[in-house]
Amino acid sequence: MSRESPVGSGIQTILIIIAAVFFIIFTAIICLFLYFWFVPPKYLVDADKGFKKAKATIDPEPLRAWALDELKRRHQTNDFDFPTIPDVEIPKYIKNLYAYPPEQAFVEGDTIDIMWGGGFFHWAFRIGNTNCSEPFLSQNSEYPYNFEWTNGIYYTREANRKLQ
Repeated sequence: MSRESPVGSGIQTILIIIAAVFFIIFTAIICLFLYFWFVPPKYLVDADKGFKKAKATIDPEPLRAWALDELKRRHQTNDFDFPTIPDVEIPKYIKNLYAYPPEQAFVEGDTIDIMWGGGFFHWAFRIGNTNCSEPFLSQNSEYPYNFEWTNGIYYTREANRKLQ
């Protein structure tokens, strides 16, 4: 009768346990990677929902008329001075797209930019005349995604995923 040494079987058991632990850790890392790669974060989904809601429920022309009026009142005087627009002067229909008010609204050149977010994620609407074809911060790699609502009105956001 052949008997295996207790020392040999103990080492074999330990090796099997170590291999199982490494397999579980490796599998968990792969699952997390796939989750974060394919499931967009809630804040990104919410930002995009606001844009879709705006397209479906807001007439862009009154928004443009408001922005053009603001541009007449608050024109930018140099490259470093971005005149801000008080929160109370932003139309409610655009402020209420999200659960909280815009972080800021300001004049940049011949457009009005209304921004939300904070920390490491921002999104915004850029509103200008119908000839405005420059997407918001198009040269800035932090804002790689620009979506046209209508001629001269854009939605943009930071992030590494396309519109859902």
